[in-house]
Amino acid sequence: MTYLCPICTQNDLSVVGKIAASHGRKADRIIHFLLCNHCGLQALAFFGESGEETAEQVGYIVDRSTWADLHLSWAGCPDPLEKSCQCPAHLKLGRFDPVGERSFPCRLR
Repeated sequence: MTYLCPICTQNDLSVVGKIAASHGRKADRIIHFLLCNHCGLQALAFFGESGEETAEQVGYIVDRSTWADLHLSWAGCPDPLEKSCQCPAHLKLGRFDPVGERSFPCRLR
């Protein structure tokens, strides 16, 4: 599954990882790590607990250091889709809030 990249407009924004995370009192969510294979854009997309992708999902462009830090944490998780996991990745991503990050519509292609 790929999305349209908001920077280079190529259909190359791919899901390269997923993690389930609880976010305080907010509903559980599935976070998708997105990487454009054409221009290198790095972003995150947030889905409800079911993880269902919709035609108009919202993604957030994050700076390279934030994406690298979160992606490295994800890579160290023994079970990324287990929302009750208490590894550092789940704890860090459960607290991550994209407020202030540049948003864009994730358009399925």
